[in-house]
Amino acid sequence: MKTNSQFSFILLGLILFIFISVNSFSQINWEKYEGNPVMEGLNGTWFQHVIPMDILYEDEQFKMWFTGFDGVDNQVGYADSEDGLLWNMLPDPVIPSGQPGEWDRLKSPTTMIRINDTLRMWYHGSTDGNSNFAIGYGWSVNEHEWNFHPDPVLDIGAGNAWDNSLVYYPSVYFDGTLY
Repeated sequence: MKTNSQFSFILLGLILFIFISVNSFSQINWEKYEGNPVMEGLNGTWFQHVIPMDILYEDEQFKMWFTGFDGVDNQVGYADSEDGLLWNMLPDPVIPSGQPGEWDRLKSPTTMIRINDTLRMWYHGSTDGNSNFAIGYGWSVNEHEWNFHPDPVLDIGAGNAWDNSLVYYPSVYFDGTLY
């Protein structure tokens, strides 16, 4: 009787080991898409360089907010796709560069979450794109018209703090109660 339960325990452990090993291995096998890049910048435009930032999949559609950079300023664009490969880009930025001197004159969205009817965005912003990056918050009900909290929601540290020049690339998760 004792031998039979030991055998069952060992067999269960072996099955779990094989199941975990097979499933863990399958998660790291990525294949590069031969049609890359799926979105390119266009010389002489506000999106000369395209930096994808965040994608939501909802209503059977991929929705991407990206940073377009022309060599001086960056602005936020929007594109959507049914398959994630062919993108329909709006011709103008949905979030243009801000005014000189604003803490978030240059914005780059990094986290998008839709809660009920409101799209919520956390982004990193900077006055010049080189330093003093802080994290900001914006919201929209239609993907294209944005409102922004006037101050950073997570600012850089003071003085000689380890985070005194940049806090950027936020990643936010909402569990239904807490962010």
